[in-house]
Amino acid sequence: MPEYVKHNNNGLLSKPRNVQDLARNIKKILINKGLQKKLNENGFNENDKNWTIEKTVKQLVNLYTKYAK
Repeated sequence: MPEYVKHNNNGLLSKPRNVQDLARNIKKILINKGLQKKLNENGFNENDKNWTIEKTVKQLVNLYTKYAK
């Protein structure tokens, strides 16, 4: 989900339908403790910054308003 995941910042993106790429990324995360920590911290920071309840409610209201007409 490239809309939410920034590769090598708050997660790792794998090529679609590429099992080897997915396996390589999983292995990379399992082996590299520093990468685990970085992705985890950045993921929580991104979540706290961009996914507040207020922002989510506002987006839902906008969608409802757009499609309720």
